[in-house]
Order: sequence, then C-alpha cells, then structure tokens
Amino acid sequence: MPTEIDTQVKKQVIKEWLSGDSSYRIAADNSIGASSVSIIINEWKRGFEHPHSIRSNNYIKNIGTNPDEIESFNANLANSPEPERLIDVANQVAQLSRSGSITLEFENHVRQRNEEKQRLDVVTRFKKV
Repeated sequence: MPTEIDTQVKKQVIKEWLSGDSSYRIAADNSIGASSVSIIINEWKRGFEHPHSIRSNNYIKNIGTNPDEIESFNANLANSPEPERLIDVANQVAQLSRSGSITLEFENHVRQRNEEKQRLDVVTRFKKV
C-alpha cells in the first residue's frame, strides 16, 4: 500500500502548481513522483469550479504583463479563423525565444504590417467615398 503524503507536502504541491511550476519540477522539489503531483492536484481541483483561472492569473502576475493585454490576446484568439494554429505558433515562438534561437524583435515587423494595413484601410475607405 502506498505511503500517505504529508499534508504540508500537499499544500506545497498546490502552491507550486498555482504559481505555474511544471509537475516534474514540483515532483523534484518535493521528492515525490510526478504521478503523485497529478493526483494531489486533481484531488484539490475537485473542490473548485475554475481552478485554472487561479493559475492563469498567477502566470500573468509572475510574467509582469498587463492583464488587459492578455484579455486582448484571448479576444483575438477567440475571433481567429484558426485559433488552434495561433496557439501552436505562439507556443513555438515561446520555446524558440527561451532557447535563445530567436529574439522577439519581430515585434517591429508586426507593428509595421499593422500600420500598413491601417493605411490601406484608410485608402480603401477613401476610394469608396
């Protein structure tokens, strides 16, 4: 029969999970298996309707971004014709930026494209008048 995990360890597991740590990191920090981490988290989640919203809010706080920017991203994602593809690309960019393979300087390129689109929208509206 498996050994019961101490209540303090369970509390620490939940705290780390809410902070956004991975299951493998939590397991290593607390000297337990990754499957034990999953069991503890799943048991804890049963008592909440939206436990991931707590974790998401902590991610936002930890990265120091503006919650309005995240809200805008979510709205754009919801209105995207291919939301799954957008999420996949965003994840790929995040992985590449962490590895140092790319920098996020393409932000200027995106800004330039948006400015160009706005200019074209103005020209198109002007031609319609």
